[in-house]
Amino acid sequence: MLKESHQALAAGIKALDLFVVASIFVGTHHESGGGHLVSGQPPLESLSWLLATILVSVSISFHFCGVYARIRDRDSYSLFDSLTRGLLGALALTAIGIFFLKGDVSRVFLVAVFALSYPTLVFCRWGILRFLQSIRNRGYNSRNLLIVGNNGKARLFLDLVAVHPEWGYRIIGLLEKNKPAPGVAWALGLPVLGGIDDLEEILRAFPVDGVVFCTPHDWMVDIQPLLSVCEEMGVTIKIMADFFELPASQMVLEDIDGVPILRYQTTPARLVELMLKRLMDICVSGLLLFLMAPLFMAVAILIKVTMPGPVFFSQKRVGLNGRRFRMWKFRSMVVDAEARKAALAKANEMAGPVFKISNDPRITQLGKLLRRTSIDELPQLWNVLVGDMSLVGPRPPLPKEVNQYERWQLRRLSMRPGLTCIWQVSGRNEVSFHEWMEMDLRYIDTWSFVNDLTILARTVPVVITGRGAR
Repeated sequence: MLKESHQALAAGIKALDLFVVASIFVGTHHESGGGHLVSGQPPLESLSWLLATILVSVSISFHFCGVYARIRDRDSYSLFDSLTRGLLGALALTAIGIFFLKGDVSRVFLVAVFALSYPTLVFCRWGILRFLQSIRNRGYNSRNLLIVGNNGKARLFLDLVAVHPEWGYRIIGLLEKNKPAPGVAWALGLPVLGGIDDLEEILRAFPVDGVVFCTPHDWMVDIQPLLSVCEEMGVTIKIMADFFELPASQMVLEDIDGVPILRYQTTPARLVELMLKRLMDICVSGLLLFLMAPLFMAVAILIKVTMPGPVFFSQKRVGLNGRRFRMWKFRSMVVDAEARKAALAKANEMAGPVFKISNDPRITQLGKLLRRTSIDELPQLWNVLVGDMSLVGPRPPLPKEVNQYERWQLRRLSMRPGLTCIWQVSGRNEVSFHEWMEMDLRYIDTWSFVNDLTILARTVPVVITGRGAR
């Protein structure tokens, strides 16, 4: 019954969202057709395909971003964050749909529809959330919960319920592993109703909507029969599933052909934002390669004229999760630079498994200019386009550097390497190797599409001034 009520609520909210977007589409068209926004706007009937594309994109993106997940115990930030990501994803899907349908649409009109939809959807969602919370604060639409366990997890759950009365949870008591001695027993401020063997009896005696298992992982064998009891009696099961303490990992529940699987990962699991990141990589790298073709030709000619050897320098690097790929640069050193590296090892100015020295004698005069302006890195746009790299991400290391990494440093390979990252906008070679690794891990732990845009914006003045470049 509880599942059905949630599905009905989600269906109602979804219908409201689509109605809001469609209404704003029509209203924006009316205003633009009146000359206030876009001149020469086609009639509304001829844009029915665009409206259908937008509504389908909103439905798909909102579904995958978790916009319609249960909202009873979700905080406002999580709710609005999923709504923001969902609308950005819908805009991207709509743009892709327009491209394949070869439609002629005013970009101003399209952006206006989404720009006006966002605050309206936020206001509607906020109103629904406040209405439901006010009802639960008055004691209506509440849920009676029974806790199994008497430990830190149980206390954590009780603290969450205490500070969120709008969730409408009432804790009727808890069960310990063993039945307490006769008499009134209390734990964590709750009555101890019995031991875990008394679960069926308790469910028969009390109105219980859900059972929350706050048990350590060594109880798993003991609680299996209890899960079956709850299932057979139609009682909702909640499990505090942090079985293993992995502070750097995010836990994600997957469904693989009907089989539930817990996935622990240290990289972000924001599907729509990751899709936007890859879409940006393809579009920006492809556009820059096209626009900079004359510059590439000019640099190639200068390299050929001023020094012998090939125009490009390629080197095997380590990418996502240890994948090897060939990274490209404009050659800025003499032809036998790699052979002469061993003789310069004592001059290395960086601690750790990296090699950096000031006034490297292997760098040519033209190479110094190319490095100071970061022009030598531009061929890596091809690596970005084909998917070996990203615009933003930890710099790809050499295989022999990876072989010297400490175990914690290997986690920087869990995201696709990039042209720029926090290290590049924080002084580059002025930063120690240890700080560099910590910066890359901080980038992974706090990743978002907006952060990528911020790093790209900060990279521009760093490239112009040549700060930290060698």
